[in-house]
Order: sequence, then structure tokens, then C-alpha cells
Amino acid sequence: YYNKINTLDLSAASPELELAAHFVSSVFGIVTCQHEMTQNALDNLTVIAEKSEGQHLKVPVLFQQGQFATVKGMPEQGFAYLNQSLSVYDAKHRQFYNELIAYDIEVAIRVYGALNAAQLSQPQTALNWLEHALELAEEINNPHTSAHSYARASQLFILLKQPQQALEYAELALHLAEQNGLQLWLAFAKCFKAWSLAVLKGQSQEDDVIEMFAQGADFLTAVGLKSHALWLQALKSEMLYNLGQRQLAGELIATTVNALTHSDEKLYDQQIYAIKDRVTDND
Repeated sequence: YYNKINTLDLSAASPELELAAHFVSSVFGIVTCQHEMTQNALDNLTVIAEKSEGQHLKVPVLFQQGQFATVKGMPEQGFAYLNQSLSVYDAKHRQFYNELIAYDIEVAIRVYGALNAAQLSQPQTALNWLEHALELAEEINNPHTSAHSYARASQLFILLKQPQQALEYAELALHLAEQNGLQLWLAFAKCFKAWSLAVLKGQSQEDDVIEMFAQGADFLTAVGLKSHALWLQALKSEMLYNLGQRQLAGELIATTVNALTHSDEKLYDQQIYAIKDRVTDND
């Protein structure tokens, strides 16, 4: 799909169609950690938005700039872009925005803002942004939007080290994703549920959670989602630690941190180092 978009002649396209094509390129670049590709797409998006009348094309551009800053390990800059995108958001263009990303962009802005706030050690801000996102998702009542918001809520509570809440939202995401065939959110939910159960219940859940985590992580790897790969490896290490497999946990986190130092993927890098400190504390 991405390759087909790159062959399109956009010279006569409307600003919205041209923006959509480069938006897809930026998404592809972000999730596959191809930073040069992402930056080129964002440069094109910025030019299109600046040439257009009104503010509505700026919203997806700022949203993607926030996402890009986040995966590069700059949550403060990411939060600023997301906050700015929210300030120019206009609900009358909701249908256009939603066609770009398949779920409600205002919910997404608030959810990802919450995740950035958590990285900045601002838990109350994170919870406030999440609360607004979940309220809006419930009002919209769209399965994709709801599954996305539940999965990201679980992710947020993992960052906040609140496994019971992480488990509750992972189960909500899992149920909704299974009902509606939403494989991406199903995979994330499986990883988050497995981590939560390991932290809460330890070795009594060993075989089930290892298999559950593997199912989710294998799917995310198969679809080429590299942006979360190292953080998920770190979560797996922490899960193994809680299951009593401390040698395996230590080996995996060492491999993960080594890869982090040589990678452009910096998503949740400080959280990865914190997991390393915990997992290797008794070595």
C-alpha cells in the first residue's frame, strides 16, 4: 500500500488528498523507525498545511510531529505538538481526520498526550488527558476508537506502574478487539494483559502469560511494528522477572539495552533503563 502511494501523481490532487498520501508515508516511517522517510513526509505535510486556507490541515500534521518526537525519545516536544494540535482542532472536520487514521483523532491526541505526560512524570496530567479521551470515546461509541483508547489506557497504567488498572483496560481492549476483528489492538492487549497478570499474580500464571505475550508480540513483529519493539522486549523481561525467571530476564534486558544504544528507536527509553535497574538489582 505504501509503495503504491509513492507512485501516485499528486500534481492535480486536492490539498486533502495530497496530505493524506504524505500522512500515510509518515505513519509508515514512524512505525518502521525510518526517520529520514518520516521527516521527508512531515516536511511535505507542513508545506501543504501552510498553503491551505484555514487551520484544519494543521491538526494531522501536528499530530504526526508529536508522534515522531515521541518515538525519538522526546516526550516533552511530543506533548507540545499534541497540545498544539488540540488547540486548532475543529470537530466539523472530524470525518476527514478519522478517514486518515481509522479512529477518532481527538481521542488519539488526548491518549498520546497522556502517554507523554506519564513519561514526563506528570501523572495527574496524564490521568486528566486520559479521562477526557475515554469520555469522548464512549460518546463516539466506535469499536476501533474504543479498542484503541482502552489499549492505550492499559499502556498508560503500565507506565504508571498500576498493574490492576492496566489489566482492567487490557481486558476491555481484548474483548472489544476480539468482537470486531481488530488485530492490532488485540495484539497490544495480549501483551499488556500478560504483563499485568505476571506482576499481580507471579508464577501461578507462568505458562499462560508467556504464551499470551508471545502471541501479541509475534503479531506486532509480523506486521512490521518496530516503534514499540524494544519497549515490549523490556516489558517481557520485567514479566519474566516477576515469574521468577530472573536469569532469562537479565539476559533479555541486557540485549534490549544494548540494542537501544545502537537504534534510532528511543520510545520509552528511560522506562527501559528503569526496568533494567529493577531486573538487575539483585545480580
